[in-house]
Amino acid sequence: MKTIIRPVAVLAVALGALAGGTAPLASQQPSPDPKVLLETMRNNVDRIMPSLENMRWTENVKLWQARLDHPGALDRATRAAMQNSLDSITSIVEQIKAPDERGRWEANRDLWKFLIAESGAPSPATLANMKATYKAMRENVAKITAPGEEQRWKANCDLWKGALGVK
Repeated sequence: MKTIIRPVAVLAVALGALAGGTAPLASQQPSPDPKVLLETMRNNVDRIMPSLENMRWTENVKLWQARLDHPGALDRATRAAMQNSLDSITSIVEQIKAPDERGRWEANRDLWKFLIAESGAPSPATLANMKATYKAMRENVAKITAPGEEQRWKANCDLWKGALGVK
């Protein structure tokens, strides 16, 4: 039987290592601590003034908090709470007029849709789609020039990078 390593399992191992488990191999660069990335994003979001932007980022922070609290398969209650946050993001994203910003948020929304739809344990086919979506989002984020926006999107991308096991 072929063993499949799921990215959520990799995330769980990484979170365990960060909490005092095994250290990364010397040949690997350590990944940023997901909790530090989330706190960076949260602090940045607290300074956003436009209310719709603040609302979608606040919901995104809630999604990441839920994911970090539940790194494995998602139970029904967690999925429901995450879906509520995703529904809020979806309704707000539809109102974004700027093409690049809308593209970033659509990609981020799609990543959450994939993850929630498969209860936090995406199949290999879904994972491939998620990685392609992540790549498009990351390329879009590279165009951001506003420092505050760049900081929160970079933290978001780094969290997805770890969650998806992207090198």
